[in-house]
Amino acid sequence: MFVIGVWLLVPLVVDGPLAKEHHPSIFATCTRNWWRALIHINNWSDLLDMCLQHSWYVSVDWQIYMFIWIIPVVMLSRPRIGLLFAGALAIGTSAAVTVNAYVYSYQPLPLYGQPEIE
Repeated sequence: MFVIGVWLLVPLVVDGPLAKEHHPSIFATCTRNWWRALIHINNWSDLLDMCLQHSWYVSVDWQIYMFIWIIPVVMLSRPRIGLLFAGALAIGTSAAVTVNAYVYSYQPLPLYGQPEIE
């Protein structure tokens, strides 16, 4: 919340020849979407419409931590069902990543600067 507050105050103290050029592209998204970062859903926005783009992973972590506590709780009460649930979750997420990589033709490594490789 502190970072968002400071980020919203930056346009008030920034001035110069490049400020007018970069203000709409950088600060306009935060004036529209600052609330998404507060409730940790800014990773669901388009990259160019995201406030504080570098903090998208915090929202992802928060969303994972919100639901991952279920596995240890189930493992404490019913270990067999907990292990089955954890295994199914691991296999399901691995399958989702595999299907996503296949459908969108992702490379096994991000090879930047080599457009001839497909």
